[in-house]
Amino acid sequence: MVRTSLSDVLTLPDPLLPYNFDLVVANVPGGGNSRTLTIKCMSTSIPGVTIEPALVQLHGAEAQFAGRIIWSHNLSVTYLETRDISTRGTLTGWFFFCRDIRNNSGSYKSQYATLAQLLLYDDIGNVTRTIQLENCFPLTLEDAAISGNESTPVNLTGTLSYDYWQDV
Repeated sequence: MVRTSLSDVLTLPDPLLPYNFDLVVANVPGGGNSRTLTIKCMSTSIPGVTIEPALVQLHGAEAQFAGRIIWSHNLSVTYLETRDISTRGTLTGWFFFCRDIRNNSGSYKSQYATLAQLLLYDDIGNVTRTIQLENCFPLTLEDAAISGNESTPVNLTGTLSYDYWQDV
């Protein structure tokens, strides 16, 4: 086998750049503008997967086999907040649609969980991969730091839960 060279590297497609993505929540249960959430999504991650090892020990020997697939079930997301505080309003509306402490009620998963898609683009704007997150709902919304000493935009960071993902 020949050592990897520049000519080998130049045969690869252009790299995926980290800003070429959209996170699309199909509909936001509890109200809110799905398109606005897509536009305001500043960062997220491409979800991974783990195979749980199945260790077999027999007669003094050990062998590893592939066990079950384990999903992280969590997707970290950072959103830009705007002066109307609509991002927080949309996300907290979804939270209270799931479980409302004010009236001690909630909704069924079939109502509060929705489809989300992570769209990855090339430099021209073509979708090169769609990662579908099944049964998404908000899990956390962290405190948003504000300060009288800075002139930086306010960001909201949280976690979406999902059952599993698949490439479509």
